Amino acid sequence: MTIDLINNYIEGFTHAQCVDDIHQLCDQFCSPFGFDAFLFALRVSTSFTNSQMILINGFPAPWSDHYSEKDYLPKDPTVAYCTKNILPLTWHSLSDEIKLTEREKECLLWGAEGKTAWETSQILNVSERTINFHLTNTTKKLSVFNRQQAVAKAVFVGIISPYPF
Repeated sequence: MTIDLINNYIEGFTHAQCVDDIHQLCDQFCSPFGFDAFLFALRVSTSFTNSQMILINGFPAPWSDHYSEKDYLPKDPTVAYCTKNILPLTWHSLSDEIKLTEREKECLLWGAEGKTAWETSQILNVSERTINFHLTNTTKKLSVFNRQQAVAKAVFVGIISPYPF
């Protein structure tokens, strides 16, 4: 993509008359990069306690409905990333945002293998309480509700992966 083409997109955004115009520009901009979905969000800080959010969603409708029904917005690490950064989010940069200790990663890896906290404690030669402590920390850091979700999210964003890689 050339700088002239990028400037044309920026110009298009500045002249957009409605949400549909912005949606179409996002679709056109993301396609050459191989993205099949996008989320354009704008937070209008009318006050510290009551910001308004404008979302233009390019995700499939079933996912968007599920996301809304489950009220993921306040828990979504991608949203947290975007409130602090102006650069586009990639899953790699998201995994850099979430800092897990080596022991927390190790506990998640054994959880991914189907091991219980007790079994993991035996493998790592520590107490079961220690394993539970680390797994509880991972659920908090990953903004999820249980260990299975922590494992899934850690794999999805690249925090843990199968060995040897």
